[in-house]
Amino acid sequence: LMNNSSGFLLISSNLREGFSIDLEGVMGKSDTVRFRVYELGVKISSISREAFEFINNLGLITKLIGELESDDVLLKLNCMELLQLLMESPHGVDFVESADVLQKLHHSLISTQDDPFATVLIPGILKFFGHYCLQHVSNAPCLCSQYPNFFKTILSLVHMPEEDTVWGVAVDTLGILGSTSDGRKALMMLQGETELAIKKLWVFINQSKSDLRLRALLVLSTIFSCPNEEESISYEWYKLTLSNPLSTVMSIVKQPFFDLHCAGLRLILTLSSREWGQREMQKCPGFVEYLLDRKTETEKNGKELKFDIISNLANSSSAESVFGSLLFLKFKEYEREGAFFVRVETSVALED
Repeated sequence: LMNNSSGFLLISSNLREGFSIDLEGVMGKSDTVRFRVYELGVKISSISREAFEFINNLGLITKLIGELESDDVLLKLNCMELLQLLMESPHGVDFVESADVLQKLHHSLISTQDDPFATVLIPGILKFFGHYCLQHVSNAPCLCSQYPNFFKTILSLVHMPEEDTVWGVAVDTLGILGSTSDGRKALMMLQGETELAIKKLWVFINQSKSDLRLRALLVLSTIFSCPNEEESISYEWYKLTLSNPLSTVMSIVKQPFFDLHCAGLRLILTLSSREWGQREMQKCPGFVEYLLDRKTETEKNGKELKFDIISNLANSSSAESVFGSLLFLKFKEYEREGAFFVRVETSVALED
């Protein structure tokens, strides 16, 4: 009945009153039961603004936020997970912001650096902040000014893939921030830390662990998918550590690991829409020959990715001047033939 707003409206005022009276007694039984009630309240509040007001008037959400002051690390972590769930709705976000939850967590992040439970608590704080930041990228510069430790900690965690619980959150947050103008403004406020983090992503591409290489390739693809007016920053980040990054990416693309192969092609696809990316392609030995060779792709995804790369080049205003008219016409021909074109070679058999 509570799964939609119309179901919520069917609850009578008497039932609402009974619901609110019974909660106090139930919540006093144990921590586990209390958090089950919080969870129920958060789920109900996500149905509609009216449902949120009903739960909030019971004091449930305020009490939940109060759990952030607990000395129990596990209770704090559970509280942050529920608040993250609450932020799935616009009214939930509004309440979290008005209750200064980010300020409280930022203070906790600073004060728990030397806490013996920091390795448990900090990942939870950063997951919460990362989730909030991904939903409010346009606010990133302001967030960076208000909560610099959040950003500094996320950028530092990019260097620590052994921290599985938060490394993914850190690199995903970096990727999303790097892909927007507002996010880049925030990152450039911490230029040194940002450049070190992006350098580390390039280093991961050369790692033997395929999961690190895969994640680094995908995040760099996101970072370089920025608006065209940010191209100068993108090129600086591209050249941060490797003398010839595209050759390194191509060596991965040519390996017989399909996930890495496609991740490498996605990065090349992102670069193909940039004039500086096209110039890097033109300078890379054997790149164009590989790109035009349809025999390198045997899977549907690979064929489509390569076609998208060539389609970008065929429709680019700069590609003809970068690659020359002859190659540009070959890109046009490839695009016209489509992703799955197979050239038929005819042969004539002569009778003896």
